Amino acid sequence: MPSDPASTLTTPSLGKSDDHCIAIINDVHPDCALSGARCDSIDVNAWRERGVWLTHIPSLNAEAVAECALTPTLAVLRQTVELDRRMRRGERPTSAANLSSLPFRRTVGLIGAGNIAKETALKFIGAIKCKILVYSPTSRPDLWKGEVEHERVHSLEELLQRSDVVSLHWPETRDLITAKELGLI
Repeated sequence: MPSDPASTLTTPSLGKSDDHCIAIINDVHPDCALSGARCDSIDVNAWRERGVWLTHIPSLNAEAVAECALTPTLAVLRQTVELDRRMRRGERPTSAANLSSLPFRRTVGLIGAGNIAKETALKFIGAIKCKILVYSPTSRPDLWKGEVEHERVHSLEELLQRSDVVSLHWPETRDLITAKELGLI
């Protein structure tokens, strides 16, 4: 256990092996703890064997990740980059609406229903009054009831067909969205 609770160290993997990261941490501060939202990308036993305390904080970065889902969605819908390019070339569009579609009251489909998906739903509802659809076959149907206004859908296909925007919040995404699924949006 760290002798001083303030000596907790939060570190990304930095693309290095667990042994490499453990050695660096032990050299810098032998009394430390590793905190994170997920532990499935590290060798938990190796860290514990070296005396590093591990803490699991499932909602550690949910709000920040949710903001990172909302921000590029707004930029794409409002065509912010294209508008910026045109203005830098000296063009003066009569209205940004000529380039973009309005983001308000869109339907946002969330794949997954964990802490990050919940925060993402709240951001989209609060910022641009979106309707939220959720597909999460592994979570309880009553999850978020009374907390987040949303509609549960029963298939990925239904979510994709009914959504203007789709945001993935699922641990395993490989081959989840292929050309076939993109064609449904």
